[in-house]
Amino acid sequence: MRQCAKVFGPLLLVALSQIFVTGCGSTSSSSGTGAPGGSPSSNVLINLSDDPGDQVVSFTLTIDSISLLPQGGGQPVTVLSAPAQVEVTKLAGTSLALGMATVPQGTYTGAEVVVSNPTVAILNADGSTTTQTLPPGPLTIEVTFDAPVTTGNSASAITFDLQVLGSIAIDANGNVTFTPDFRGNGGPAPSGAASPGQQAPTNSNLAHFQGTVTGKGVNSFTITLGTQNLIITVNSSTRYKGVKDLSSLSSGMVVAVDGGVQPDGSVLAVTVTVLKQPKKFTLDGTISIVTGNPATQLTVISRSSVGMDDAPEIGSKVKFNVAGAQYSIDNDDFSLAGLPFTPTFDSSNVFKGQLVQMSATATANPSAPPTLTASGVELQPQTVSGTPSNENGGTFTLTLPHDSAFARLTGAGTVTVITTNQTDIDGANGVSALTSHSRVMARGFMFFDQGQWKLVAIVVNVEK
Repeated sequence: MRQCAKVFGPLLLVALSQIFVTGCGSTSSSSGTGAPGGSPSSNVLINLSDDPGDQVVSFTLTIDSISLLPQGGGQPVTVLSAPAQVEVTKLAGTSLALGMATVPQGTYTGAEVVVSNPTVAILNADGSTTTQTLPPGPLTIEVTFDAPVTTGNSASAITFDLQVLGSIAIDANGNVTFTPDFRGNGGPAPSGAASPGQQAPTNSNLAHFQGTVTGKGVNSFTITLGTQNLIITVNSSTRYKGVKDLSSLSSGMVVAVDGGVQPDGSVLAVTVTVLKQPKKFTLDGTISIVTGNPATQLTVISRSSVGMDDAPEIGSKVKFNVAGAQYSIDNDDFSLAGLPFTPTFDSSNVFKGQLVQMSATATANPSAPPTLTASGVELQPQTVSGTPSNENGGTFTLTLPHDSAFARLTGAGTVTVITTNQTDIDGANGVSALTSHSRVMARGFMFFDQGQWKLVAIVVNVEK
């Protein structure tokens, strides 16, 4: 792998595998003049997103390195050098920051991405899951940007979209092959931090950026990412979940930050969510079994976890006792008011097929995933894809592929998608234009109401 002249201070976050790295010629992610030879430099935010695969319930791989390719040739610019394991399916319809790099100003036409160790979990027709560890690689992918990206005095953002649907092939015998298909695009990074409910696939926002708290200041706190530290700034508008305020944060807590990269390269938090406190953990995945009504136990297909002593294999089914658990919806600033139905999520309105985050007490190195007792069940945004039809004002019908994980779990053939004035519609001029496209992806909150599945959409994307 070709490298830049020098790379300083890679920062690795294992929990969600997001990385802030400082690129060639700078020791700070906010530097603007430290390129090799004294030439001007620019801040570039590197994002990763995902075009989902229908049968895939979890997919992890390691991104070993990313280097930008200058127009006309020349030395590639390394923007990611420390390997990072990423759970890809959670990125459908949104993006996560892989890094903030300081790079020489100029025009870049593509990138070289090196990946390894792919593992995929698929949902079979009978409701069982199969987890396959694929050939480890590494694999080197040459990515050509949709259009050249020119970096200047202002920050830029580049998003690498892994097309899971086009990268993973599953034959009639359930054998999986992986041929990575990355797309790349970029441009100026919007300044400021949008609300967490508005995360779009290509922007300078950070969605659930995770790290371990190691210190606090007057209006900031420090999180550890691998061997380095990153300062998160807060203000009077920052909201907290799991703790009261900044003063309640303590060393050792694992937090998720929703916020945005500011023009100077700093991170301003919109929301700070505590994911792990001492002796506690979180696990997210899709509900496959609901026991009791009201629910007394949930079986969840594991996608990823934070803070477990022995994390279950992706695709494995973990049981939670939920009697007494608190139910909530992770909608932050995305309003669920004024809808044509009442969105309800509680012990009597929780269903298989919904994506949730479970909070529970950590166990001491269990030999196998036991039945755990959950203190919280939080509904998460999830993604479905299909063919749009029956547009009616702000709603439309999405017909699902017969082999989609959601259809196999629920038996549903369609989902009613409801948009609001906060919904981001990408690739079409409003809901009325969606039905002219063959495939649409919708990300939002899934409810089962009066015998119908209804998804309140945060993002609707026309798939290309």
